[in-house]
Amino acid sequence: FLMGLVPEDENDATIFPFDNEGPPRNVTLPPFGLGAMEVNNKRFAAFVQATGYVTEAERFGWSFAVEAFISPEVNAKISQQVAAAPWWLPVDGADW
Repeated sequence: FLMGLVPEDENDATIFPFDNEGPPRNVTLPPFGLGAMEVNNKRFAAFVQATGYVTEAERFGWSFAVEAFISPEVNAKISQQVAAAPWWLPVDGADW
């Protein structure tokens, strides 16, 4: 398939050039499985219960979250960000 920024997307305001999504290039992937539906919270909880899985966010005690979804109260406590992706902010106590 063709992976990367295509000319039709160049003026799309939601695309951030520093994500390095270009130039377009042909990519071949090995076969892989994909469920028909996304994993919901109930199924993920059952997976965690059955396997003891711990997310990186739980191990680290924090996770990145998109700024648009962070409350003003939490956002006010954040003192750092990733320069290349300023919309991703580290949130203490966030786990998925």
